[in-house]
Amino acid sequence: MLIDLGGIQRVWRILTGPNFMSPLFWDICIITTYLVINILDLVWMHKGDEEKVRKLSYVALPVAILVHSVTAWIFGLQIARAWYTAIMAPIFVASAMDSGLALLLIALVALDRAGIAKLDGDLLASLAKLLATFICVAAFFIGCELLTMAYPGAHEAVALQEMLTGATAPFFWFEIICGLLVPFLVLASAKRREKTALVMVASALVVLGVAAKRVWLLFTSFIHPNIYGGAGITTGTATAQADPTAMWAATGSYAPTLPEVVIFIGVVSLGVLAFIVLSKKLVAKAE
Repeated sequence: MLIDLGGIQRVWRILTGPNFMSPLFWDICIITTYLVINILDLVWMHKGDEEKVRKLSYVALPVAILVHSVTAWIFGLQIARAWYTAIMAPIFVASAMDSGLALLLIALVALDRAGIAKLDGDLLASLAKLLATFICVAAFFIGCELLTMAYPGAHEAVALQEMLTGATAPFFWFEIICGLLVPFLVLASAKRREKTALVMVASALVVLGVAAKRVWLLFTSFIHPNIYGGAGITTGTATAQADPTAMWAATGSYAPTLPEVVIFIGVVSLGVLAFIVLSKKLVAKAE
């Protein structure tokens, strides 16, 4: 979030002059809180203090829900993007539940195959059944969003057309068919839930489907810029910076700059490094 804000050298202004009406400020507060909770959770788990971990879990769950809800509100409170509605928060939370559980299943199977931890077959089947339930919840919320867009008089025909048959259609249909329908059909059967390979495939499809959802959910609203009654959109090019009269245009294009690419690689690398270091410490503690 600090990277998204830009001008990181002025981040101290968040403390001296916070804007409580800004969803970005809400996001910074809730993500920082969640980070502190995760650090405490790891420290207390490492020390074997189960009672503190248990008490912390009562706070961790609502904060985790708020993490995804606040992110959704950043979209839902955009006046210029009419089809980002109040249901965005439930959609984000549902996506987090099914993709998070799917990743957990993949991780548990991987740890079992690596001989690090033993995975019980009944536990796998139970989690797979829960994943099928989460998939249904996510599908319901997406159906509600589509109904809101498609209902006559909703004035969202352009966005809906782009999502169903336009530029973002491949991502939308991949999520509906491969990310929701196929995994549900696989996990709806008790016999199929007992087969580890099928559970792994269904879980991987759920994760890929949620990734595809992020693409169509975000970019569908940006295909046709909403510049009615305004000067246009800023191009951000070197020409626009040199000549203020060339700053505004009816359409524009974007490509990541070298600093943005380097920052992205740095953040991902830092996350991978942290995961490797913490994993080694936790495995050593378990042994």
